[in-house]
Amino acid sequence: MGDLWFLKSGGSYADTITSTINVSGQLGGQSGIVEIFGSGVGAGTVNSIFGNLFAILFNPYDMTFSGNAADVSSSNPNFNFGSLAPYSQIALHALDNIQISTVWDLSVPGALTAFKSDFG
Repeated sequence: MGDLWFLKSGGSYADTITSTINVSGQLGGQSGIVEIFGSGVGAGTVNSIFGNLFAILFNPYDMTFSGNAADVSSSNPNFNFGSLAPYSQIALHALDNIQISTVWDLSVPGALTAFKSDFG
């Protein structure tokens, strides 16, 4: 399974075209999630080369966890609970709201063991 990376700057974020962020899953496991926060940060301003990713999020505003299909392509991503099952720990952050819109049973054996969220 890949890692979860969270990069946050109170000021600015800068990288170079030779920077690499790699959260590829090992042994065929699901790849990781990268979140980058910072003033003016977006897909067009980050120069790093990314390995295989499950999701990359730039300054996500609102975030939803649901039973619906995952859509992590916007500033308001939705994560399907099933797509998060491979991770034993999750720490995701949003600038405004985080909504959990379905029952999430954390007592299932082999399920997520730690969940942390930060929002607005």
